[in-house]
Amino acid sequence: MLITIFFILLMLVAIYYIARHPELTKPTKGFAIVVLLIAIFLATIYEIGMQRMQQKVEDRKIAFEKGKIFICKDHNISNQTYLYESGTATLIPKRGVIGETYAILECKIAP
Repeated sequence: MLITIFFILLMLVAIYYIARHPELTKPTKGFAIVVLLIAIFLATIYEIGMQRMQQKVEDRKIAFEKGKIFICKDHNISNQTYLYESGTATLIPKRGVIGETYAILECKIAP
């Protein structure tokens, strides 16, 4: 999030200097400012999407740690046989358990 805020501030400074630059024509200034505003808009949309995804991962991680059963590709997964790997947000089989590794976002909490 900090990088996105820094990027937006950098783009706002660039917009200010482009608007104040005396050698650029009005159409050039307008085009550059529109491109930078689009970049700010896209960075904001990206940040919002990333926050939503991180919240989903966090909610599922908490549910998994509390013992909820997950359904991953028609397999029932629990914290009895799987571990949550936070670096990759995946569910990996415990030692001695045969199974696949699943991304926590591709699994659903069983009803």
